Amino acid sequence: MREWLAGFAAGEAQFALEGTTGWRFVVEEIERAGHRAHLADPAETAAKRGRKRRAKTDNADCDLQLKLLLAGELPASWIPPAHLLELRTRRSLYAGNVPGASEEARRVKIMNANWIAGADGDDGDFELMIVTSDDRHHVVAPSPAAMTALVALAQADTVLVWDPADRRLIAANLRGTMPWTEDPATPGT
Repeated sequence: MREWLAGFAAGEAQFALEGTTGWRFVVEEIERAGHRAHLADPAETAAKRGRKRRAKTDNADCDLQLKLLLAGELPASWIPPAHLLELRTRRSLYAGNVPGASEEARRVKIMNANWIAGADGDDGDFELMIVTSDDRHHVVAPSPAAMTALVALAQADTVLVWDPADRRLIAANLRGTMPWTEDPATPGT
């Protein structure tokens, strides 16, 4: 993306994008290249599209955002200044307001499992490595039954937090949504 953006003279281009997953990194690259980013509110942009008469496509979204931007009608989302974005990132490493968690609890970023084969007829052993949002590695040895449950939790639409203080894995959003998991930049996320 940097190479592509470098093809425009600084300040020459303006870009519109929806405020969906990953917007921050795209905006940072646009601004780093000296251009202006316009972050569109997804819900309000969809409302301006009106009733769908055909399938929604990326090209249709792009055309609509360009039309709205040129007309000065792009429904804007706020782009926080860099120092606030940094603060949100630092807070996201901490899971301090997760009910029942210690101050050491962090959101699970990566879970990898190894299975060590046992003798024929033996279940063998599992080794689970948990990498948390602060890039610390934690290794545990779950039973085969626990491993089955862990795989199911990892594949579900849940938020996992590892608390090394008491070797507890907290699974949020099994049903419903906990408030601390709603915004990817808030604690516990």
